[in-house]
Amino acid sequence: PGYNVSYVGWWPDPLEEKASFNVGENTVQPIWIEVYAPENLPAGKYSGEIVIKATNSQPKKIKLNVDVWSFSLPKETHLKTAFDFYDGRLKKMYPQKQGEDAQGHTNRIYELKSKYYIDMIKHRIMPIGNFDLSSATALGDLKYYIDNGLSAFAIGKYNGSSDNNWPKEPEKLNELMSIYRGYAQTLKENNLMDKAYIYTYDEPKYGDPFVDEVTKMVHQADPQLKNMVCLERYEVTMGFPLPAGMPLGA
Repeated sequence: PGYNVSYVGWWPDPLEEKASFNVGENTVQPIWIEVYAPENLPAGKYSGEIVIKATNSQPKKIKLNVDVWSFSLPKETHLKTAFDFYDGRLKKMYPQKQGEDAQGHTNRIYELKSKYYIDMIKHRIMPIGNFDLSSATALGDLKYYIDNGLSAFAIGKYNGSSDNNWPKEPEKLNELMSIYRGYAQTLKENNLMDKAYIYTYDEPKYGDPFVDEVTKMVHQADPQLKNMVCLERYEVTMGFPLPAGMPLGA
C-alpha cells in the first residue's frame, strides 16, 4: 500500500460463492460459511450437515447446529454508515482477461462491484457509492440496492473519494449549483432525499475556506441536501480542540 501499515500480506476479503476450489499440498484452507434463516422461521434449534468432497478421498461430513431466535432483523438497518469502495482498485485486482474486450471487462467489473455492494449491505455496511444521478443506470442501481437494505448513499462525481476533486475556480464551482439542484429534484421525485448525502470533503486542513465554499454551494443548491465532511482521525482521538469558528458548513 501507499501508506504505512502494521502488516503487509494476505488479508481476508469478500469472496464469491464457490462449490469447488483447489487447495495446495500441505496447505490449511479456511472456509467461511454463512447461514441465513427465513424471516418467518419458528424459533428453535435446527441441525444439518456440511459435506466436503475431495478428489480421491471419502466425503467428510460435519454436523451443523443452528439456534434460531424469536425475532427477525429488518432488512434496512437504521444505523447509517459510510464505507468507501474504490472502483480503480477493483479494476487493478481484476484486470482484463486474455481474449476479453474492453466492454466485456467493463461489464464484468460492474457485476462484480454489485456483488461487493450487496455483500457489504447484507453485513450492514453501507457503501458510499457516489452515484451520478445524471447516469441512465443510477436510479435503477439505487432501487436494487435499497430493495436489498441500503439505507444511506452519496451522490455526485465530486467528492472526498476522488481526492476532493471540486473545481477551484469560483465560477466553475458555482456552475455546479444547477447540477446539484437537479440532483435534489431527482431525489425528491423518487423519495430518496432522506437516504442521500454528498461526501463533500475528506480530511481538509482545519480552517480551509474552500471547504466552506463547497458546502455553501451544496446548501444553496437545495437546503435539504446533506454534506458529510470527514475530519482527520488523529485530531479526534488525541482530543485536540477544534479552532473557534472553523468553517466547515456541514
